[in-house]
Amino acid sequence: MSSDATSKGEHSDQNAIIEEKITKIGSDPVIKKYLKGKLLGKGGFAKCYEITSLDSKKVMAAKIIQKATLTKSRAKQKLISEIKIHKSLRHCNVVGLSTFLKTQRTSISCWSCARTNQCTI
Repeated sequence: MSSDATSKGEHSDQNAIIEEKITKIGSDPVIKKYLKGKLLGKGGFAKCYEITSLDSKKVMAAKIIQKATLTKSRAKQKLISEIKIHKSLRHCNVVGLSTFLKTQRTSISCWSCARTNQCTI
């Protein structure tokens, strides 16, 4: 399975459509679309936006990283490690990695958060 993404209006802060093309061997590609919403915050090399799946209406956070900021090997390794760790985690108090996709200029990781009242320990 492979995942490619395109972004229409990639440089605008809101209302851009992000398309994810998922290709599975032996089946037709599936296109998932997300609406990029408001800026939630920014850090050293990424910005976090609210995004909504246009199919399921599920609201998530998307960490959008400009590939130009990943020029150093250490930054790339840090991103790869973060993805590996969060892919393996399953806990209601930790955000879950829903999907990871790339455009020509960005890497996008989509995170879903559990509602705090859904966690029982």
